[in-house]
Amino acid sequence: MSLELKDESVLILDVTAPDINLAINVKRYASDAGQTTLFLELYDGVSSEILARIVSTSVAGDESCYHWATRFSNRADAKYMIRKWAKALRTKYDEVHMLKTN
Repeated sequence: MSLELKDESVLILDVTAPDINLAINVKRYASDAGQTTLFLELYDGVSSEILARIVSTSVAGDESCYHWATRFSNRADAKYMIRKWAKALRTKYDEVHMLKTN
């Protein structure tokens, strides 16, 4: 079976403390980097049948205390969130594949 990812989109992207270049030195503090909602559809590569729809909302850098937010910390938090989604998708794919082979 081949899988095809035709449509993928980030529905909502809310950056809590964007790092904007200013002429003065300003530090921004935030408890998280922001929130986003991901929407994915997985299709069968042969029949084009939709196999799965995934909608997931996640907060990047969800922490209980405030920290200095920079473009680097925002990027690191976003990468962590994307890796978390990818790992969850791979885990579910492996679970379904194991059920079909048994």
